[in-house]
Amino acid sequence: MSCPNVKECACPKLDCANHAKCCDCVANHLKNNNLPFCLRPKAEKQPGK
Repeated sequence: MSCPNVKECACPKLDCANHAKCCDCVANHLKNNNLPFCLRPKAEKQPGK
C-alpha cells in the first residue's frame, strides 16, 4: 500500500520517526490501541463519548 506523506502534520512531536508519515503513524497508534494527535479532536466530537 502506498501512503504519501502529508505536507503539514498537526502533531507537536517533531522528533517522532513517524512525524508526517500518516499511514505509519496511524498504524503504530492503532497497534498500541490509541489515537494519533491529529485524530483525537474528531473522536472527541462524536456523540456518546
